[in-house]
Amino acid sequence: MQARVTVYPKIFMNVEDSSWSARPSTMLARRLHSGEGSARWVGCVKGSHISIGDPISTDYMGRRAEILYLPSWLCEAIGVEGGEELEIEFERSENLQKATRLSFKVIGQIPGDMDIRDLIEEPLSQLGVLEEGQIVPVPAVEGTMILLESCEPDGVVFLDGSDIVMDLEMEEQGQEEAVAVARLEEAEAQPVPQVNPEPVDYRYALPASYYTFLTESTPSPFQGTGNRLG
Repeated sequence: MQARVTVYPKIFMNVEDSSWSARPSTMLARRLHSGEGSARWVGCVKGSHISIGDPISTDYMGRRAEILYLPSWLCEAIGVEGGEELEIEFERSENLQKATRLSFKVIGQIPGDMDIRDLIEEPLSQLGVLEEGQIVPVPAVEGTMILLESCEPDGVVFLDGSDIVMDLEMEEQGQEEAVAVARLEEAEAQPVPQVNPEPVDYRYALPASYYTFLTESTPSPFQGTGNRLG
């Protein structure tokens, strides 16, 4: 089923929603469910797939309209700023092959006190659909992403059930970066040497012409032992 729909990031919704599923307006949800039913509809927006979640009541420009709200990170990935009318293909999840294995590569660093599976399992379930080569962010860890390197079966897969095997490979730290970090840690561990500089007589720090006017009774402008300022 195809429909021309106005697409917005979820920040335009009148309620806060951080889920990874798309939220249709009431009118769009009615259109989806007016024909053949589905346990879960999937939308294809500019080549990216996303499951359709619960509808949200909205009033657009004083009239009811067919609107689809997407997660902000997905809008950034596909280049949607908001308010664009796009032709979207909607498909029943029953027509998609179900995933049995997902192999991810983690791009970036995960804090040692965090379990990445706990971070991504629920959001991926909300997204509902993945495709080999797709990159998605890791929630709560800025700048870190996961790349779906391979999936079984190949192609677009629907995430259904708890029997999906998930493989995670952490990105290896570059050799040069590892050496630099090791050297920095070694340098920080070394004690800082204490330097006791020799006293400096600042009487002779003035221009040579000054000393032609000094006599034995002429006091120096600097008194006491000099110390180097560090």
